[in-house]
Amino acid sequence: MKSEEQLVYLNALGQIKGLGPVKVKSLLSRFPDLRKIFYLDANTLMSVRGISQELAWQIKHKAEHLQESEVFVSQQLEIAHKLGAKLIPITDEDYPKLLKQTSHSPESIYVLGNFETLKRLHTNSISIAGTRKSTEYGNKRAYQFGREFAEVDWLVVSGLARGIDAAAHSGCLDGSGYTIAVVGSGVDVIYPKETLLERNRILEHGLIVSEYTFGTRPLAVNLKKRNKIIVGLSEGLIIVQTGIKGGAYNAVQAAKEQKKLTFAVKPNSDQSQFDGNIELIESRKAIPISPETGVTRKIIERIRIERATLL
Repeated sequence: MKSEEQLVYLNALGQIKGLGPVKVKSLLSRFPDLRKIFYLDANTLMSVRGISQELAWQIKHKAEHLQESEVFVSQQLEIAHKLGAKLIPITDEDYPKLLKQTSHSPESIYVLGNFETLKRLHTNSISIAGTRKSTEYGNKRAYQFGREFAEVDWLVVSGLARGIDAAAHSGCLDGSGYTIAVVGSGVDVIYPKETLLERNRILEHGLIVSEYTFGTRPLAVNLKKRNKIIVGLSEGLIIVQTGIKGGAYNAVQAAKEQKKLTFAVKPNSDQSQFDGNIELIESRKAIPISPETGVTRKIIERIRIERATLL
């Protein structure tokens, strides 16, 4: 089945209320041919775990309105062609394996930039997060981690916000690495303007990734949800600097749900600016790390041990 056809059927499934990523993957595991899903009888659909009678009938109803998805996907692909972007369905081999394993794996993702990066999206990646109101110390640590992970050929994932995100992306790029910016808007929307320089560099040596359609504005709820994908594209999370209950806590929660390790920088100056880090460490929600020589390799070793435990 062509990628365009896959996108049409996946879009139709994504429009069904109550049919989230986990249930979509359950359907796909039983019926890999997306087309057939819409023409199965209700009892067969209900034999799939999580598919209620109501969901089964909604899928049957969608089969009569696939043209709506065909029009939508056609429009999105036309825009993608003009921008030089791609839409990658969850059924495609280029869809990131790490993200696919999570409970928040969109039916398709939008990507813009250097597509060679797609080959690196399956393993050896770290997410770096933190506050937009970062200190000079926090920025230096984010840059340090971004660069050091790049130098050992690990991909760096962050959210392209000003502050910690921008510093992590910059460090990775300066270390000749590849970096992924997950945004809470369409990949074609420039936001925030303060990180335009980093965005342009990422388009050359990385990818802008989103679950949102072209032109989608960066609503607050979208910015929070993108943290699940940031973590989903990585094997572990580093919180460089955050306040109590800052936005980075959404990423910490996502890491917990996805059974991935969270690390937090242990501050050595002006702890009032790192009160979120301290809370995460003291409550044992994060493993404390110091910006010492060799800490990057120690983080990688902990992640590999955790990975082996889960296999």
